[in-house]
Amino acid sequence: DEIVGLQLGANYTVFIPTEAAMEQAVVDGYLPGTVTNGVFTKFNYNPSSSTDKDAVARFIYFHILNGIAIAPDGKKGANGKSFPTLLKNANGDVLNLITFNQPGNLTIEDNAARTAHVVPPNNNSYFPATSDYLGTRTLFHQIDNYLRYTY
Repeated sequence: DEIVGLQLGANYTVFIPTEAAMEQAVVDGYLPGTVTNGVFTKFNYNPSSSTDKDAVARFIYFHILNGIAIAPDGKKGANGKSFPTLLKNANGDVLNLITFNQPGNLTIEDNAARTAHVVPPNNNSYFPATSDYLGTRTLFHQIDNYLRYTY
């Protein structure tokens, strides 16, 4: 499947949760998978129900900022700036994420006022090894938490 709504030549920021964060998203019911006695057991890599497919799509769309590529350099999105994601709620309203961007420290706040941080660099660069450019328009960042939305 494809990510509907992406446009050629547009800017995006993609937040990719760590495996532990993705496991927690399964436990919390934001992604399909198996949970036994409240403990993550396994991911469902091939959801078949429309409910599970929709959950995966919403999860992905909410982890993509639309129209902006933000690096952890303090230049864009400092001091609680709100940016649109690709996710729209049931009423068609775009859901936003809030960024707090300082040199070497990018924090994202979700709809539940929870925060996720770009995984810290393992070098002296503003662009940690857990961030990557795709061409000149899209940035990928690994984050330490998943982003929770209200649909």
